[in-house]
Amino acid sequence: ILKFFTYSFMSKINISKSPSKINFDGDRKVSKIYCGNANSMAIIYKSNEVFIWGDGKKGQLCCDKQFSDIPLPINDFNSRNIVKGSLGFNHCACISKDGKLFVWGSNENNKLGIKSHYEFESTPRIVDSLTGVSKVSLGYQHSAVILVNDELYTWGNNYYGQLGHGDLMTKEEPVKIEYNDLKFTKVKCAFYHTIAIDKKQFVYVWGKGGVNLNTEVTKNKVSPQIIEDLKALKVKSIKVGNHNTVILTNNSEVYCFGDNSFNKASVDSENEVTRNTKRLLFKGSTNNICKIIKIYAGYNHCFAISESGETFGWGSCSGFRLTDNYTEQQKEPKEIVLFKQ
Repeated sequence: ILKFFTYSFMSKINISKSPSKINFDGDRKVSKIYCGNANSMAIIYKSNEVFIWGDGKKGQLCCDKQFSDIPLPINDFNSRNIVKGSLGFNHCACISKDGKLFVWGSNENNKLGIKSHYEFESTPRIVDSLTGVSKVSLGYQHSAVILVNDELYTWGNNYYGQLGHGDLMTKEEPVKIEYNDLKFTKVKCAFYHTIAIDKKQFVYVWGKGGVNLNTEVTKNKVSPQIIEDLKALKVKSIKVGNHNTVILTNNSEVYCFGDNSFNKASVDSENEVTRNTKRLLFKGSTNNICKIIKIYAGYNHCFAISESGETFGWGSCSGFRLTDNYTEQQKEPKEIVLFKQ
């Protein structure tokens, strides 16, 4: 069973104040869920079917529909054994069990990586130049994958150096990042920057400078730059939102930095940015400190899930992002008790 709530800028959707159940035909259970700027996508447990809903004006729904408020199956994937996916800004991607990458949706700035001259693709296309894909992340106008050999490839818009190739040239197809023989295990594409974890669990960033890169320097960086503040933390997970970053360490500590509008970076002033990492504490109903196992970052809000199942949120409450538990933005993580139901 999947319970979740969404906020949308599309006028035809009613804003949901609290978690609501999404029904799938039959006894289907969801194993993975992804959210983009105007779409949501689910992968079904065991069958590996893929469902998508939301906006379809750029071919995201893989059919002639312009919009759907119910999950639609992507029939092109019925025999593909899809295991992972990602949603970006009107573009979509999935990875099959045999390591093939499928892309569709908006092709603005060549962010699909298939050298297509069409504005968008409404049928999933294989990125033929890649094999052995294990992870994918889609940003605003650029995309990235990690292969099974830990090589990192990026493509799309490169105005701020967010592709990490030492230049500002847009790439029509995936290009390997060649920098100090680095091998990567995780990658996330944000609006104008990229952040990744290498095999030593060090964190690297590149792209638009300043707060995005956790540095006082406002100059853009066109190659991976290590974040010195995080070297001792052994980071295992990273999530990016609207110019803010949330990280999770091996010992379940959560840190954040970046843009603090709506208090999503959890520092004292709403207009302040934090280039130094701040550790967050998560207190449950019994005032105990909870051990965090999952983190998520949205446009102006963030979530964390504890080992014992508590869900915490902080940042903007606009559109009931934090459910109707909270009517004011939250600087510190607050437990969302509705998820206990």
